[in-house]
Amino acid sequence: MTRYVSVERATEHFRDVLGAIASKETVVVEDNGRPVAVILDPMELEQLKDEALTRFRETRDLVQQRNADKDPAAVLRDVTRAVRSVRRERRERARSER
Repeated sequence: MTRYVSVERATEHFRDVLGAIASKETVVVEDNGRPVAVILDPMELEQLKDEALTRFRETRDLVQQRNADKDPAAVLRDVTRAVRSVRRERRERARSER
């Protein structure tokens, strides 16, 4: 279960927030209705990290299999170009949100 609380409420009632975490709840802290933090049980965090690492490794292996016959320099150029594009989009989105 997920509980949503304001920054003010989380600050004033931090023991309650910790109690929710101990009860296996996830707490989303919001500032003016916008999520700014998530507080969760450390074991849940470790599980999420393990799952993410497993998904990353599976994806990496799949990409390597699909590109086994490709020139490594060409793959590096394509990946570099794609990463730059994503970073540019993120910067532009961040600017527009200000």
